[in-house]
Amino acid sequence: PSQVAGWGLFSHGSIERQELVTEYVGELVPRHFRDTSETLRKYRFNLNAAQVVDACPKGNMSRFANHSDKANCDTKIMTVRGDQHIGLYAKERIGRGEEIFFNYR
Repeated sequence: PSQVAGWGLFSHGSIERQELVTEYVGELVPRHFRDTSETLRKYRFNLNAAQVVDACPKGNMSRFANHSDKANCDTKIMTVRGDQHIGLYAKERIGRGEEIFFNYR
């Protein structure tokens, strides 16, 4: 478990600077959809003006990455075959067993 919050996401091996760590995946939900549950909202990532990726009902390990203002990863939205994807990329070398962070803001 993370010393920051929840499970956390940890590297299984060394990750080099600018290397793709993982893709943030989930269910595409209209951005205007509002859910009153804070628990469900915390797994949402704004993809574009119309959609969010909701990793609560469906997702992978990336949903356990915690927030940090001094994050070791950046997110990048990529277009692959016409579809948008969210990648987590290392901002610096990340050692084996280190926790993965990105800035939620």
